[in-house]
Formats: sequence, structure tokens, C-alpha cells
Amino acid sequence: MVTSLAIATNGTRIITGGLDLRVNIFSLDSGDYRLIYSTKVGNSVLSLAISPDDACMDVGMGNLLSIYRRKPKVDLIILLNFLKIL
Repeated sequence: MVTSLAIATNGTRIITGGLDLRVNIFSLDSGDYRLIYSTKVGNSVLSLAISPDDACMDVGMGNLLSIYRRKPKVDLIILLNFLKIL
């Protein structure tokens, strides 16, 4: 049973959490609500939140709060300039 839902700021992802101890991320890009990621958490999900820049997801579970951060994308130009220095 889904107990919490959040929509990414850019509107391309829906995140759900529930009593099954899972957080699921669905893609809205093609309109088919395809599951693209799922992870098991330590307790039933009671609340979800996404930061305004979509970089962090907060998962509330009873007396526990978990914060997940998206790995930042490496800017190719910055990476190439860094490699030139080496």
C-alpha cells in the first residue's frame, strides 16, 4: 500500500513509498509510468520529499529520516580541463 508520493520538480519522475518497505521511482517521460528504480528501506515509508533542485530525496520512516543525494553529473569541459592540468 502506497502511503506517500512525491513528484520531481521537473515533472518527469514520481516517487512512491509505502508499507512494503520500498521506495520506487517511476518515469513519466513516455507516459507509461515505467519503474526505473526501487530500493528497500528499513521501515514503512510515512513521508517523502524532494528538494527543489531534485538533488535530494528525504524519506521519513517512523522516528527515522533518511536523506538520499543524487550523484552530481560531471561537466565534461571541467573534467577535460582538469585532465590537461595533470
